[in-house]
Amino acid sequence: MRLAVTVGKNGHPGLLSLAGEWAEQLGLPLIERERGTLEELLKEENLCGLIIATAHGPRAYSAGGSLFFHPGMSALRIRNIREGKGDRMVEAMQLQEGMSVLDCTLGLAADACTAAFAVGAGGRVVGLEASMPVAFVIKHGLERYRSEDVDAAAAAQRIEVISSRAEDYFAALPDDCFDIVYFDPMFSNAIKGSSAMNPLRPLAFAGELSESALLQAKRVARQRVVLKSGKYDRLPLENEWQTAPGGKYSSIKYSVIEVGT
Repeated sequence: MRLAVTVGKNGHPGLLSLAGEWAEQLGLPLIERERGTLEELLKEENLCGLIIATAHGPRAYSAGGSLFFHPGMSALRIRNIREGKGDRMVEAMQLQEGMSVLDCTLGLAADACTAAFAVGAGGRVVGLEASMPVAFVIKHGLERYRSEDVDAAAAAQRIEVISSRAEDYFAALPDDCFDIVYFDPMFSNAIKGSSAMNPLRPLAFAGELSESALLQAKRVARQRVVLKSGKYDRLPLENEWQTAPGGKYSSIKYSVIEVGT
């Protein structure tokens, strides 16, 4: 995937220096914009995407448009938990304060933010994102996120973002090191099927969830592996899953493999 770092138009002079730091950190070329559109820059440099330094943090740009961090539905989900309305993912994971969660498909981080709130300041949430530009933008967005909802902002800032494929990250982990290991491969399907995800298509990791990844997840998890999927999707290791209660009329389901029993 051919990528580069550049700056937004009409940015303050310090942005070029910041873009240079990012380019060096990521091992990408720095392009100093003088004129023309981002689309023209992609074509001229034969790039799949750009990471752009702006006054509001990094954003990723591809032929589909721009990607920047937004808390999405996580703020509403956190409010629902606080008001006692619950959250299906949190209930499927059986999260409690102090637990540790490995989110293997971070995406835009809505699930990770919700989990980070549920496990509290004494817990831990690590989010893996296989797409480097997506991980970079989301990591910076989470770190900079400010909100009137101090719980949501604090939860976002506690997430540890790592740019890695799950299989690669698993290889360095000891047994039983996270309470929960979580997958949401529906995020990849959403990228393929939703116009709102257009900016992500050229930048996303297209790999499928494999049985080998799930076997490693079972090794790493102390309590359970949780998978979000379409209601009628066929799952790898299909005979090992139990469907979590709730969501009778929902198009999605949460499935669980208990490993700590």
